[in-house]
Amino acid sequence: MLNSLVLNNTHTPFIRAEQRGTLGCIILNRQAALNATNMEMVGAINDALTIFSSTPEILHIAILSNCERAFCAGGDIRAAYYVIQKNDFHLCESYFRAEYDLTNRLATFPKPIYAFINGLTLGGGMGISIHCHARIAGENAIFGMPETTIGFFPDVGAAYFYNHLNNTNATNAEGMYLALTGAKFGRDQAIQNGIATHAIDTSEWESLLKQLASGKMLDTCIYNKAETKPYRQNTVINNAFNKTTLPAIIETLPEDIRCDLLKKSPLSVYVTYFYMKHAQNLSLKEIIVHDLKLAMHFVQHGEFMEGIRALIIDKDKTPKWRYTWDEIASMNLDNQPFEAFLNQLFATNHKSLGSHTD
Repeated sequence: MLNSLVLNNTHTPFIRAEQRGTLGCIILNRQAALNATNMEMVGAINDALTIFSSTPEILHIAILSNCERAFCAGGDIRAAYYVIQKNDFHLCESYFRAEYDLTNRLATFPKPIYAFINGLTLGGGMGISIHCHARIAGENAIFGMPETTIGFFPDVGAAYFYNHLNNTNATNAEGMYLALTGAKFGRDQAIQNGIATHAIDTSEWESLLKQLASGKMLDTCIYNKAETKPYRQNTVINNAFNKTTLPAIIETLPEDIRCDLLKKSPLSVYVTYFYMKHAQNLSLKEIIVHDLKLAMHFVQHGEFMEGIRALIIDKDKTPKWRYTWDEIASMNLDNQPFEAFLNQLFATNHKSLGSHTD
C-alpha cells in the first residue's frame, strides 16, 4: 500500500489517496462542503498523481467521492469571496492557475484515469471528471456549469467540452444552451452527448474497482451496463439556440427559460456566448490559457464577487450586476475581435459595482 506515503504528501484530510493493487485511488473527502475544492485539495490531487505516475505497478487511476450527495459540487466559492474581498488577486490567480493546470494534466496523463461520478458534478467538479479518460456515471449523476448565475463563466475547459459534444451541429445548440443557462442534466443526456462515457450503477462499482485493482483494464472488465433512455432536446429550445446572434436566441426562448436567463449576469452571458464561438477551433491547452485570463477579468472587476455575495454570502438573490441588458446590448459587440470585445466589456472606466462589506 502507498496510503501513508501519499497522505503525508497531500497536507489535507479532504483528499485520501491509496493504492489498491494495480489501481491508484484518489478519494474526494470533504463531505460537509459537497467536496468543493480549495487550493490544498487541488495540490493534493496533483501530489497523488505524481506518485501514481512514477509507481510502475499502478496501471490506472480512479477518482472517487466519499460523499453520497456529490462527486464535487464545484470550487469553494465562499472562500474565494473572502480572498477577493481582501484584494488578494495573486492568491486568486494562483488557485485558478493550479486548477487549470490540473485540468490539462488530467487530460494528458499517461495512465488512464477513470472518474466515478454520482450526485452533483458542477463547475470545478466537471473539470476534475470530464477530462478523465473515462467518465463512469452512476444512477444519480447530475452535471452542469452554473457559472453565469454567479457572475462568472464556464471555465475548467468547458469552452472545449461544450463545443465538442457528440451531437454538435454547425451552431452547437446544445452546448451553447448548457453554457449560457447553466442547465443541469442527468446521466441519460450525458451518455448521449459524450460528457459521460459509461452508464454503470453504483451497485456495480465495488466489483468494477476490484477488477481494476486486479490488473484488468476497463475495457476487459465485466459489469452490467445500466439502461439509458434516448435524450431529445426540446425542439423549441433547440430552435432558439440555433439562432446566430445572442439577442435572437434570447428573443426566441420559451418564457420561463428567457426569464431565468435574464436574471443571470449580462456580462457573464455575453462573454460566455462569444467565448464559446471564439473557442470552436481552439485546443484544450489554448482554452485553458484563455480561461485564466477570463477568470482574472471577472475577479478583478467585481462581477464574480457580487454574484457570490448575492447567492451565497448575503443570500438576498438581488445582485447588482456591472451592466444592464440594455446597456450591454447597445455596445454593438458582434463584429469585434475577441480581445477587443473583452477590453470594451471590462473597461475600468465603466461604473463600478455597489460595494458590500461584511
